[in-house]
Amino acid sequence: MKQFFYVLVVVNLVFLVWKFGIDQRNSLVDEINDQHLDVAVMGDNGVPANAEYEMLPTSPETADPAVAESGDTSALPDAASSRGCFEVGPVQDRETAEAYLGLLSQTAKGARLVIRAGDVPDGWWVVYPKATTLEAARANRQMVLNRGIRETWLFEQGPLKNAVSLGLYQTREEAIKQQQLLVEQGLPVKVEPRLVRGDVFWIKMPWTKLPLLLEEAIHTLNSQDPGLRMPAPLACQ
Repeated sequence: MKQFFYVLVVVNLVFLVWKFGIDQRNSLVDEINDQHLDVAVMGDNGVPANAEYEMLPTSPETADPAVAESGDTSALPDAASSRGCFEVGPVQDRETAEAYLGLLSQTAKGARLVIRAGDVPDGWWVVYPKATTLEAARANRQMVLNRGIRETWLFEQGPLKNAVSLGLYQTREEAIKQQQLLVEQGLPVKVEPRLVRGDVFWIKMPWTKLPLLLEEAIHTLNSQDPGLRMPAPLACQ
């Protein structure tokens, strides 16, 4: 009987130790799960993931990383119109550009003159129009020679390729005078500028109204002066 009693006590002790270990382990697991749950609901910046917040509007520079790096905003929608800026040009000589500026300053406050690199005329060609092939261009030159015009030049490359030069003149007025004489002789010649790299002028102006209104203002100025040939406005570069 004694031995049975001792066995029963040992079994109870083993059961208690086993149960206590299970409860402690479960408690530890529950504590770990609670800590994990607390971390899971936190955002990367320590803000609860389910918290409400207001998104700030992104600026054009940060809306697109590629644009932000390059500094080029031309890829953004309506970039030119959002700046409210237009320009008129190119104008080859400063005197004409300043005349345009004086007229446009009355329409667009804050208009100013801008100088850029571009093609400017350095002399004026009187040319027989371009042919479709080199062989046809050579035939045109021979026809001009047969007319008694000796100062000829065949363009074999460039923008006037396959045209025949009948002279180079310092001013446009001189070239036009020679053109009229040759047209009277039955030659359909044209006047073309001899272009070289130099400074060109643009009139740059703020404009927040409709672009059509600026176009109409320039059209009105041109119609009031037959000699005025102000170009149509363009969105600023």
